[in-house]
Amino acid sequence: MMSQAKVKLPVCKACRSRKVRCDGEKPCASCSRARKPTVCEYPLPPPSGSIRPEIAKGSACIECRQKKRKCDGNRPCSTCLITLRPEACQYREHNTRRKPRNEEPVDVDRTTEAAGCSRTVSAEPPDPPLTQLTMTLTVAPSLPKLTIPTPAQLESKREIDLSSLRNLFLENCWDYGLEFSPTKRAAIVRGDTSSADIHPIFIPVSQLMGFLVASELESEEKGIPQDVTQDEIEQRLRVLHLLDSTAEALDPLTYVQVYKLLAQYYAQRDDYQGFAVYLASAADVALDHEAVLGLDDSRVLNGSSHLSRERAEEARSALAHMVYLAMASSIVVKSKVQLHPMIITKFRRIAGHEIEASFVRAKCVLLLAESQELVEEWNRREPGTVFGLEWSTRCRELANDIQDHLHRAIVSLSALAELHAPFAPFHAVPRQKHRNIINAVASITRTFAPADLSFFDCILEVSWDITSREISQQPPTVQWTTYFKNIVVPAHGPPQLPWRITNSPSIEVEEEDAVWSY
Repeated sequence: MMSQAKVKLPVCKACRSRKVRCDGEKPCASCSRARKPTVCEYPLPPPSGSIRPEIAKGSACIECRQKKRKCDGNRPCSTCLITLRPEACQYREHNTRRKPRNEEPVDVDRTTEAAGCSRTVSAEPPDPPLTQLTMTLTVAPSLPKLTIPTPAQLESKREIDLSSLRNLFLENCWDYGLEFSPTKRAAIVRGDTSSADIHPIFIPVSQLMGFLVASELESEEKGIPQDVTQDEIEQRLRVLHLLDSTAEALDPLTYVQVYKLLAQYYAQRDDYQGFAVYLASAADVALDHEAVLGLDDSRVLNGSSHLSRERAEEARSALAHMVYLAMASSIVVKSKVQLHPMIITKFRRIAGHEIEASFVRAKCVLLLAESQELVEEWNRREPGTVFGLEWSTRCRELANDIQDHLHRAIVSLSALAELHAPFAPFHAVPRQKHRNIINAVASITRTFAPADLSFFDCILEVSWDITSREISQQPPTVQWTTYFKNIVVPAHGPPQLPWRITNSPSIEVEEEDAVWSY
C-alpha cells in the first residue's frame, strides 16, 4: 500500500522565528492567538528550478562583500534586512572590470568533451606577460576618480536623509500626543540606539512617522496622494521586528507610545483594521500598568506620586491622544473603534486637573462625539416613544460639560483681546481682530440662560469687562511709531510679499498689515 505524500505547508515569518507550528493560513492560528499584535507575513516563494537564485559574480551589495556574507541581489537584500541595516545595502552600478589597454581580444571557444573541457584559441598574438599587465593596471585611473560613491559616502548620505526625517517628526510630535524631554529629543536627533537616553525603537518609529509627515506635505503640495515608498516599508518592518523581538524588553510607557503611534500611522494610511488593533493594544497596556504609568494619581506632583514629572506628562499625554484618536475616527470616518470604558473614565477624572493642550483637544473631540451619539439615539427612536430618565440625565450632564468648556473659551478669547487692545487704536488690522473677538465672546454669552449667570466664575466677569471696553481710532503717537518700527517689525522679520509690486505707493501699509497676519 503506497503512503500518501505529505503536503508541505508554508510557514509565516513570525512562526518561523518563534519555531512554532503554522497552519499556512493568512493569518495563521498562532498569529491570531498571539498576545501582542503580530503581522502574519509569508516569505516570497523561491523561483522555479532553484531554491536560491544565483547572482553574477561581483554583483553582491557592498555590505555583503565587505562582511563576506551571502547576498540574494535584492534591494535591499535579505541579509541586510535581517541585520536591521537596510540603509547600508548599496550596490555598485558599474561593476564591470576594465580591460587592460594593451590586452588584445581573444576568442575562446569552450567545447565540452567526455573527458572534460578543452579550450580552442584562435590564431592571435599571445597574451602580454604578467609584468606588462601589472604596469598597465597601475597606469589606469584610480577608483576615487570615478563617479561611484564609497560605502562611507553612501552611509553618511543615508544618515543625513534619516536625520531630516527624525527632525520633521519632532517638529510635529505634538500632533501625535508626545511630550518628550529635551534629553530624549536630543537622542532622537542623534539617532542614538545605545539605550542610554531613549529606547532604540524610537529611532525607526520617528523615521517612519517622518516618512508619513513628508508624504502628507508632498500630497498637499502636488494635490494628489503619494504612494508608500520602499524606504517607508523598510522602516515599518524594522519597528515591527523590534516589537516582536525579546532581546530588549520595552517598558509599559514605551509600549503605549509606540502602539499609539502605529495606530496613528495606520489610520493615516487608511488601514483601519491595523488602527483598531494597535489602539486597543495601547489601551490594554495602559490599563494593565495603570499604577506604573501614574494614571491613578489625581495630581502629578503630590506626596504619593512615585513618578517623575516627565514620565507622568508623557503617560498622560499618551492617554489623552488615545481618546482623541478613537473619538476623531468615529467622527470623521464613522469607524466603530471602541475604547475600553475605563480609559474614558480615567481621562475624565484626570482632565479636570490638566490644562495641557492635548487634553483640551481630546476633551473637545470627546464632547462632539458624545453629542453626535446622543443625537443619533434621538433620531433612531420609534415615533411616539419617550426617552427615559437615563437619556435625559446624560444629555443634561453633557450640556453642563460643554458650558464649562465654553467658559474656558471666553477666558482664552478675553486674553487675546487684551493683547490686541494696546495696538487697536493705531492700526486697522488689530482693531478689526479686536472687534471679531468681542463678537465671538458675545455669541457665546448669548447661549447662556439667565439661570446660568448665578453659577458663573468671578473670572468671567473680568473677561466680560475686558471685552466690553470701547476701542476708538486714534492718530499714531510717537511711542507707537517707535515701537512698531524698532520692535514689532524686526521681531517678525521683513514681510515677504513676492506677489506685490515693490514700487507700489501702498507698500508701507501692506507691510504693516502683514505683520499682524497671525
